[in-house]
Amino acid sequence: MLFFLNKKNFLAPGELDPLNRRLITEPKPEGFVQVCILTDNEIIQSRLASVGIHIQQVKDLELVQVRSVKILQNIYSHLGRNERLGLTGRPSFEMGPFSTSKLYTICGRTLAFTPSVNKTKNKNIILSFLSLSF
Repeated sequence: MLFFLNKKNFLAPGELDPLNRRLITEPKPEGFVQVCILTDNEIIQSRLASVGIHIQQVKDLELVQVRSVKILQNIYSHLGRNERLGLTGRPSFEMGPFSTSKLYTICGRTLAFTPSVNKTKNKNIILSFLSLSF
């Protein structure tokens, strides 16, 4: 259907590709993921330091604010929302690891978001790690 509308000049290519991705000729740079380990607990920080792993607490960060992934989900839910057109925006669903592995600049502030985890499943893994390691 779109082919025929385009062929008969009822649609312009720019209407089908508003971001002009068809015009990009240079390859995208390779992405990479960086991991940062933070804690909000002094006990965990001291236990890890005793085995040579030095980490910072969330409260000690100055340049980057760390927020919950739920805030990122809320921000994304506003994308595409338009009350006049009756568009509800992006549906809220669990954010993947690539969404939380980026730094975001929002309103002049640099934000990092904690990854989405299944709390009951991963809590047991973390507790078993801590009990085995220390």
